[in-house]
Amino acid sequence: MAEEYADKMGRKTDAELRDYVANRFQYREDAVLAALQEAERRQLPLPGVDVAQLRQELAVVVEAQQTARRQREAEQAQAEVAEEGPLLYSPTAVTVFSLCVSPLVGAILLMANLRKLHRSSGIGPLVLFVLGYVGVRVLLWSSGQMGLMLVAEVVAVLAYSLWFWPRYIGVSQFQSRNWAVLFLICLAASLAWGLLIYSQQLQNDPQMQQYLEQFRNMNK
Repeated sequence: MAEEYADKMGRKTDAELRDYVANRFQYREDAVLAALQEAERRQLPLPGVDVAQLRQELAVVVEAQQTARRQREAEQAQAEVAEEGPLLYSPTAVTVFSLCVSPLVGAILLMANLRKLHRSSGIGPLVLFVLGYVGVRVLLWSSGQMGLMLVAEVVAVLAYSLWFWPRYIGVSQFQSRNWAVLFLICLAASLAWGLLIYSQQLQNDPQMQQYLEQFRNMNK
Protein backbone atom coordinates (compact mmCIF):
# COMPACT_ATOMS: atom_id res chain seq x y z
CA MET A 1 0.00 0.00 0.00
CA ALA A 2 2.81 2.45 0.85
CA GLU A 3 4.54 1.75 -2.47
CA GLU A 4 1.24 2.22 -4.30
CA TYR A 5 0.66 5.63 -2.75
CA ALA A 6 4.28 6.67 -3.32
CA ASP A 7 3.94 5.89 -7.03
CA LYS A 8 0.60 7.66 -7.12
CA MET A 9 1.93 10.82 -5.46
CA GLY A 10 4.82 10.93 -7.89
CA ARG A 11 2.29 11.72 -10.63
CA LYS A 12 0.49 14.46 -8.68
CA THR A 13 0.94 18.16 -9.31
CA ASP A 14 2.38 20.48 -6.68
CA ALA A 15 -1.09 21.90 -6.02
CA GLU A 16 -2.52 18.43 -5.48
CA LEU A 17 0.25 17.56 -3.04
CA ARG A 18 -0.44 20.76 -1.07
CA ASP A 19 -4.13 19.84 -1.01
CA TYR A 20 -3.33 16.42 0.50
CA VAL A 21 -1.28 18.07 3.25
CA ALA A 22 -3.61 21.02 3.90
CA ASN A 23 -6.78 18.88 3.95
CA ARG A 24 -5.14 15.82 5.43
CA PHE A 25 -8.13 14.90 7.60
CA GLN A 26 -10.06 14.07 4.44
CA TYR A 27 -7.55 11.48 3.25
CA ARG A 28 -5.95 8.30 4.50
CA GLU A 29 -2.91 8.80 6.70
CA ASP A 30 -0.66 6.68 4.46
CA ALA A 31 -1.75 8.74 1.43
CA VAL A 32 -0.99 12.00 3.24
CA LEU A 33 2.38 10.66 4.39
CA ALA A 34 3.25 9.69 0.82
CA ALA A 35 2.20 13.17 -0.39
CA LEU A 36 4.32 14.81 2.32
CA GLN A 37 7.35 12.71 1.39
CA GLU A 38 6.90 13.55 -2.29
CA ALA A 39 6.62 17.25 -1.42
CA GLU A 40 9.87 17.01 0.55
CA ARG A 41 11.53 15.22 -2.36
CA ARG A 42 10.52 18.09 -4.66
CA GLN A 43 11.54 20.64 -1.99
CA LEU A 44 8.03 22.04 -2.22
CA PRO A 45 7.32 24.80 0.33
CA LEU A 46 4.45 24.03 2.73
CA PRO A 47 3.71 27.27 4.62
CA GLY A 48 2.30 26.88 8.12
CA VAL A 49 3.15 23.17 8.34
CA ASP A 50 5.69 21.69 10.74
CA VAL A 51 6.88 19.05 8.30
CA ALA A 52 9.03 17.05 10.74
CA GLN A 53 6.33 16.84 13.40
CA LEU A 54 3.60 16.03 10.90
CA ARG A 55 5.72 13.32 9.30
CA GLN A 56 6.37 11.75 12.71
CA GLU A 57 2.68 11.81 13.66
CA LEU A 58 1.63 10.27 10.37
CA ALA A 59 4.36 7.61 10.55
CA VAL A 60 3.12 6.48 13.98
CA VAL A 61 -0.47 6.21 12.77
CA VAL A 62 0.50 4.41 9.55
CA GLU A 63 2.70 1.93 11.44
CA ALA A 64 -0.16 1.18 13.84
CA GLN A 65 -2.53 0.64 10.93
CA GLN A 66 -0.09 -1.67 9.17
CA THR A 67 0.47 -3.67 12.35
CA ALA A 68 -3.29 -4.05 12.84
CA ARG A 69 -3.71 -5.10 9.21
CA ARG A 70 -0.95 -7.72 9.48
CA GLN A 71 -2.53 -9.05 12.65
CA ARG A 72 -5.92 -9.32 10.94
CA GLU A 73 -4.37 -11.15 8.00
CA ALA A 74 -2.58 -13.57 10.34
CA GLU A 75 -5.78 -14.24 12.26
CA GLN A 76 -7.65 -14.79 9.02
CA ALA A 77 -4.98 -17.23 7.81
CA GLN A 78 -5.15 -19.12 11.11
CA ALA A 79 -8.93 -19.25 10.87
CA GLU A 80 -8.71 -20.66 7.34
CA VAL A 81 -6.24 -23.33 8.50
CA ALA A 82 -8.50 -24.19 11.42
CA GLU A 83 -11.46 -24.59 9.06
CA GLU A 84 -9.48 -26.84 6.73
CA GLY A 85 -8.21 -28.96 9.63
CA PRO A 86 -4.74 -30.03 10.80
CA LEU A 87 -1.98 -31.18 8.45
CA LEU A 88 -1.92 -35.00 8.74
CA TYR A 89 -0.88 -38.11 6.87
CA SER A 90 -4.11 -39.49 5.41
CA PRO A 91 -5.43 -43.03 5.97
CA THR A 92 -4.56 -43.67 2.33
CA ALA A 93 -0.92 -42.74 2.99
CA VAL A 94 -0.81 -44.99 6.05
CA THR A 95 -2.27 -47.89 4.06
CA VAL A 96 0.03 -47.41 1.05
CA PHE A 97 3.18 -47.20 3.18
CA SER A 98 2.13 -50.19 5.27
CA LEU A 99 1.44 -52.42 2.26
CA CYS A 100 4.16 -51.24 -0.13
CA VAL A 101 6.94 -50.58 2.37
CA SER A 102 6.24 -51.92 5.86
CA PRO A 103 3.56 -51.69 8.58
CA LEU A 104 6.32 -50.22 10.75
CA VAL A 105 6.44 -47.18 8.47
CA GLY A 106 2.66 -46.93 8.61
CA ALA A 107 2.90 -46.90 12.41
CA ILE A 108 5.46 -44.07 12.22
CA LEU A 109 3.02 -42.00 10.13
CA LEU A 110 0.25 -42.65 12.63
CA MET A 111 2.55 -41.63 15.47
CA ALA A 112 3.41 -38.41 13.62
CA ASN A 113 -0.32 -37.67 13.38
CA LEU A 114 -0.80 -38.34 17.09
CA ARG A 115 2.06 -35.99 17.98
CA LYS A 116 0.64 -33.33 15.66
CA LEU A 117 -2.72 -33.57 17.44
CA HIS A 118 -1.06 -33.80 20.90
CA ARG A 119 -2.90 -37.06 21.60
CA SER A 120 -0.32 -38.96 23.58
CA SER A 121 -2.95 -41.42 24.83
CA GLY A 122 -2.73 -43.27 21.52
CA ILE A 123 1.07 -43.58 21.40
CA GLY A 124 1.31 -46.27 24.08
CA PRO A 125 -1.26 -48.64 22.53
CA LEU A 126 0.30 -48.09 19.10
CA VAL A 127 3.78 -48.97 20.39
CA LEU A 128 2.46 -52.10 22.12
CA PHE A 129 0.67 -53.16 18.94
CA VAL A 130 3.81 -52.66 16.84
CA LEU A 131 5.90 -54.68 19.31
CA GLY A 132 3.33 -57.47 19.14
CA TYR A 133 3.34 -57.33 15.35
CA VAL A 134 7.14 -57.54 15.25
CA GLY A 135 7.12 -60.51 17.64
CA VAL A 136 4.55 -62.39 15.56
CA ARG A 137 6.44 -61.61 12.37
CA VAL A 138 9.73 -62.91 13.83
CA LEU A 139 8.04 -66.15 14.91
CA LEU A 140 6.44 -66.63 11.51
CA TRP A 141 9.69 -65.86 9.70
CA SER A 142 11.68 -68.30 11.84
CA SER A 143 9.13 -71.03 11.12
CA GLY A 144 9.02 -70.24 7.41
CA GLN A 145 5.33 -69.26 7.38
CA MET A 146 5.59 -66.68 4.61
CA GLY A 147 1.89 -66.76 3.79
CA LEU A 148 0.93 -66.01 7.37
CA MET A 149 3.42 -63.13 7.37
CA LEU A 150 1.37 -61.49 4.61
CA VAL A 151 -1.76 -62.09 6.64
CA ALA A 152 -0.11 -60.38 9.60
CA GLU A 153 0.63 -57.33 7.44
CA VAL A 154 -2.99 -57.12 6.29
CA VAL A 155 -4.18 -57.41 9.89
CA ALA A 156 -1.84 -54.56 10.87
CA VAL A 157 -3.20 -52.33 8.08
CA LEU A 158 -6.79 -53.10 9.07
CA ALA A 159 -5.97 -52.29 12.68
CA TYR A 160 -4.53 -48.92 11.66
CA SER A 161 -7.57 -48.03 9.55
CA LEU A 162 -10.40 -49.50 11.60
CA TRP A 163 -9.09 -49.08 15.17
CA PHE A 164 -6.28 -46.62 15.67
CA TRP A 165 -7.45 -43.93 13.25
CA PRO A 166 -11.10 -43.66 14.40
CA ARG A 167 -10.30 -44.19 18.08
CA TYR A 168 -7.18 -42.06 18.61
CA ILE A 169 -7.13 -39.61 15.69
CA GLY A 170 -10.80 -39.37 14.88
CA VAL A 171 -10.72 -36.28 12.63
CA SER A 172 -12.79 -36.25 9.48
CA GLN A 173 -11.59 -32.88 8.15
CA PHE A 174 -7.86 -32.39 7.69
CA GLN A 175 -5.22 -31.31 5.20
CA SER A 176 -3.35 -34.21 3.64
CA ARG A 177 0.43 -34.00 3.93
CA ASN A 178 2.44 -34.57 0.76
CA TRP A 179 4.00 -38.01 1.08
CA ALA A 180 5.15 -38.74 -2.49
CA VAL A 181 8.84 -38.00 -1.84
CA LEU A 182 8.82 -39.98 1.40
CA PHE A 183 7.23 -42.92 -0.38
CA LEU A 184 9.89 -42.94 -3.11
CA ILE A 185 12.67 -42.83 -0.49
CA CYS A 186 11.17 -45.73 1.47
CA LEU A 187 10.54 -47.71 -1.70
CA ALA A 188 14.14 -47.22 -2.85
CA ALA A 189 15.41 -48.29 0.58
CA SER A 190 13.22 -51.40 0.49
CA LEU A 191 14.44 -52.34 -2.98
CA ALA A 192 18.06 -51.84 -1.93
CA TRP A 193 17.51 -54.03 1.14
CA GLY A 194 15.85 -56.71 -0.98
CA LEU A 195 18.70 -56.72 -3.47
CA LEU A 196 21.21 -57.01 -0.64
CA ILE A 197 19.44 -60.04 0.83
CA TYR A 198 19.10 -61.61 -2.62
CA SER A 199 22.80 -61.15 -3.35
CA GLN A 200 23.71 -62.77 -0.04
CA GLN A 201 21.45 -65.71 -0.82
CA LEU A 202 23.14 -66.12 -4.18
CA GLN A 203 26.55 -66.11 -2.51
CA ASN A 204 25.43 -68.87 -0.16
CA ASP A 205 23.88 -70.98 -2.93
CA PRO A 206 26.30 -73.84 -3.85
CA GLN A 207 24.81 -74.26 -7.33
CA MET A 208 25.19 -70.56 -8.04
CA GLN A 209 28.79 -70.68 -6.77
CA GLN A 210 29.44 -73.55 -9.18
CA TYR A 211 28.03 -71.54 -12.09
CA LEU A 212 30.17 -68.55 -11.14
CA GLU A 213 33.27 -70.75 -10.94
CA GLN A 214 32.56 -72.19 -14.39
CA PHE A 215 32.06 -68.67 -15.75
CA ARG A 216 35.40 -67.54 -14.34
CA ASN A 217 37.14 -70.58 -15.85
CA MET A 218 35.60 -69.86 -19.27
CA ASN A 219 36.97 -66.30 -19.20
CA LYS A 220 40.51 -67.29 -18.28
